[in-house]
Amino acid sequence: MGRLADIFWKKELANSLLHLAEVEGLQSARVRDEINIVDTVLDTITYFGEKRPEQQIDLVLTDTFTQQSSNFRIFGNATLLRTVLTNILDNASKYSFHEPVELKVDLEPSWVTITITDLGIGIPGAELNDVFYL
Repeated sequence: MGRLADIFWKKELANSLLHLAEVEGLQSARVRDEINIVDTVLDTITYFGEKRPEQQIDLVLTDTFTQQSSNFRIFGNATLLRTVLTNILDNASKYSFHEPVELKVDLEPSWVTITITDLGIGIPGAELNDVFYL
């Protein structure tokens, strides 16, 4: 069993490195296209479901978002957005011990917000300011 886990881990590492190389290439080109948020989120959840089929992801599209989504356009890089969402979902799954994770898409006056909520152990309050620093 340990050998199978090792093979799986190496496969995941190789896939992550290949994906990172793809992302790095996209960053240098500064690709900015119109993004369909719903399609991008659904693609991410589908990919994540294949990667971690035991994890339940609850998608919530708020009424505000669904009623107004045809009235706005978002530009960016769908591949980078999927990468970020996949990484956050992966952490949410890992540290919440496979409890359900919620991904909510909402619309503010000038923003689309994507909120991922899990039931994990969380980050100690004293360390919150250091989350984005190495």
